[in-house]
Amino acid sequence: MLRKILLIFCSMALLSMGFAAAQEDTSEALDVLEYTLDNGLEVLLVEDHSAPTVAINVWYHVGGANDPEGRSGFAHLFEHMMFEETAHIETGEIDRLITSAGGSLNAYTDTDVTVYYEILPSHQLPLGLWLEADRMASLAVNQANFDNQRAVVIEEYKLRVGNAPYGEALQTLFTRPFDYEPYQKRTIGSIEDLNNATVEDVRNFHSTYYLPNNATLVVAGDIDFEQTQTLIDSYFVGIPAGDEPPMLPDFDLAQQAEAEVITIEDGLANLPATLIGYETPPRIDEDYAALELLARILSAGNSSRLAVSLLDTGMAVQADTILFGQRGPSLFGVLLVPNATVPPEDVEQVFYDELDRIREEGVRADELEKAINGIRSERILGLESAFNLAESVQAANYYFDDPQAVFGEINRFEEVTSEDIQRVLDAYLAPEDRHVINVVPSDAVPAADAEPVVGGTEAESDEPVEYDYVIDQDTPPEPLPITEFTLPPITEITLDNGLEVIVVEQPSIPIISLDLFQPGGESAAPADLAGLASITGGLLTRGTETRSAQDIASTIEQVGGGMGSESRTDALAAGVFALSEDTELAFELLGDVVLNPTFPEEELEILREASLTSLEFALADPAAQAGRTFGRLLYGAHPYGNTATPETVQAVTRQDVIDFYESQNNPDGAFLIVAGDITADRALELAEATFGDWESSGEAQVIEFPELEARAESEIFLVDRPGSSQAQFIIGNLGPVGNTDDLYAIRVMNEIFGGNFSSRLSQNIREDKGYTYGIYSSFSLPADRGVFRISAAVRNEVAGAALEEILSEIDRIQTEDVPADELNDVTSGMVGRFALGLETYQQFVDQIAAFKLRGVPISALEDYPESVAGIDQAAVMDAAQAYIQPDQFLIVVVGDASVLEPQLADIAPVTVVEAE
Repeated sequence: MLRKILLIFCSMALLSMGFAAAQEDTSEALDVLEYTLDNGLEVLLVEDHSAPTVAINVWYHVGGANDPEGRSGFAHLFEHMMFEETAHIETGEIDRLITSAGGSLNAYTDTDVTVYYEILPSHQLPLGLWLEADRMASLAVNQANFDNQRAVVIEEYKLRVGNAPYGEALQTLFTRPFDYEPYQKRTIGSIEDLNNATVEDVRNFHSTYYLPNNATLVVAGDIDFEQTQTLIDSYFVGIPAGDEPPMLPDFDLAQQAEAEVITIEDGLANLPATLIGYETPPRIDEDYAALELLARILSAGNSSRLAVSLLDTGMAVQADTILFGQRGPSLFGVLLVPNATVPPEDVEQVFYDELDRIREEGVRADELEKAINGIRSERILGLESAFNLAESVQAANYYFDDPQAVFGEINRFEEVTSEDIQRVLDAYLAPEDRHVINVVPSDAVPAADAEPVVGGTEAESDEPVEYDYVIDQDTPPEPLPITEFTLPPITEITLDNGLEVIVVEQPSIPIISLDLFQPGGESAAPADLAGLASITGGLLTRGTETRSAQDIASTIEQVGGGMGSESRTDALAAGVFALSEDTELAFELLGDVVLNPTFPEEELEILREASLTSLEFALADPAAQAGRTFGRLLYGAHPYGNTATPETVQAVTRQDVIDFYESQNNPDGAFLIVAGDITADRALELAEATFGDWESSGEAQVIEFPELEARAESEIFLVDRPGSSQAQFIIGNLGPVGNTDDLYAIRVMNEIFGGNFSSRLSQNIREDKGYTYGIYSSFSLPADRGVFRISAAVRNEVAGAALEEILSEIDRIQTEDVPADELNDVTSGMVGRFALGLETYQQFVDQIAAFKLRGVPISALEDYPESVAGIDQAAVMDAAQAYIQPDQFLIVVVGDASVLEPQLADIAPVTVVEAE
């Protein structure tokens, strides 16, 4: 099912939206083993053998709330420090060890906790446990590592706050509503505090909080309890406990006398926005369930109250309410972005009117049922992956001191009444309780951010680190016996009308997913109507001959499902997901929107206004500016270069939409992917009943792509963004077609060059130089010619140096054989990650759809491990030489031209252009 997250805010809710797993029978318990080591490390083991994967997940009970006075951002800084050097692992090796073993790793910092995790093939469990024990026991906290990661964190700050529209407003939303002092600190910190810190400050923080008796280890997935206990004992038992870390102070929810209104003039924003925050009770409080249901009733799904009153009326492009649960006071956040023609105060008032209506009338029984069903289905989806299972158990244990609360909490929601929701609304969301943040676009040039200090304020030489304890195992351990990954049954059949049906049988969880693709999409739309495909895709679910947009949304959301439609580069797509008990309903709804759309005029006008507003919103983002400019200049008159503008969006008529859809609406060439808890026979029976009478309108549409010519020379286009504290760039050239025979050589080469954290680009530009928070290279592989690109945001004064380093890395991979051990690490890692990349039904759907749209047979899934393993040094160099063309590079840089142009002029000819 096509699931989309809108605009800027939703990623902030990853930890706080409740637990990620449940089952329909909420009385069923997880298979969990709980125990505590003598040193205080709490351990939770969870068996799940649905895939040969395992997640190792460590929560340290320290977050932004624990930052020392004058040292904001320390918990977040330490998240980065934990990927540096240990007693047994050299700088830069942590990422390489995990990725070469076929795994992935990351971390995040929250107000209350800092979390580290690895996701690995289950036979590599010893490696993940050894790594976590090694960095728990003997992290190298020295000046060099501190300087490097401080620079990286400061670039992250600029990316998320200093150089980002609405960045300051978001930080204010997540701190200002709290009367509780520890929660008033910004987890990302401040550049000033980071620059004032010394390495001794960092060591003290580490020795205070990074202790076994201040952590919980969860291992979830394809494990054996006894074997896993033995491994944990061998690595963690000897790590000494420390003094109990200082406790945060107690808190009481303070009664606020009057509402607070804050205005933020944002020189980077193009549109006004309203953010509202309310301080609410902790995650464990008995009122929390009612508040979460209130948030969902207000804004979860296309049939929610704010969707009806603000989105469906065209007043707003975003209207979200999100509850961020915490151990201390929680945050009820409201995020409102009006359409460009609507005053923000009008949108804000509609939100207050909805609250008043609930105060007076309560909520309907069907609204409560829909919200609970939505929670239930979301948590069932969380059972698909070892990582989500581990996070679910961690959260249940942390907030409720009970890992079985993963299931038991559903009962709390089912007990909530309309009166409970009215009561918590009055208690916590009264008018005087709100903190309103009004974002007003401004012409003011943002103040320059400070640059990172090297050596701190009290620099000291880097003497060898003395460790209090070092684990005995000094080299990575041997893996366990391999558990082979077997693809689920995949059935392909073509109906008499030409519709291809692909069924992926995955009965491990009671979910069904249907996705129908009609080739064409954006590439089939005329240039003077750029945006037509996107509008058509968006309108598919906005009305049929027998159902209105609200009928469609409420029908599927009432049973805990969801539905969406969109246009992609090479296809129109519509999808639905639901619990498997509602399979027939899912087929019925998908058939209706695909076969009987009416594209109502009033819905077109609402979507047009939303598209124009979203376009204006996106143009405030330097990454979006870079992407639009890059695509337009690289592809020229090719359909892939068509970029929607206010003029092309305004030009679209309802008849254009109808004609465009009719040109795409043909079963011959279309394909339906059915995935989840269903047999092939049943899926084919329902597909025939739903789509068997879909008549072909003639031969399937074939897009004739024009020939593309390579650039004559490398060029730099500098998009002027005065006051920008970073240079956002994209570097690249035209790539191969999507079904290239060199697919695997390209993938292996890119993985070495810039495909992940352990790649050459990342190790050089981020880890060694500290120029950026992140840098990546990639190949897009659409139906026609794709793109090779490198993208990053670097601080202004090193923009030229960063580009020179990138060019140097390109020269190295094109002229020097990749060392055999480096190549083996990468190919072994890619083969190992094969199972991780197909752990969920949605990953299968995405992979199959990508193959079909670019003309690659689905059987290539089975060939992947052998094909990757067969790539040698010569193939890597050939791919680098054939598909990375520095003499034909298009380089787009978005930033302050007055600062950047002098650095770039020596690299290639520079053309300064105005931002859109």
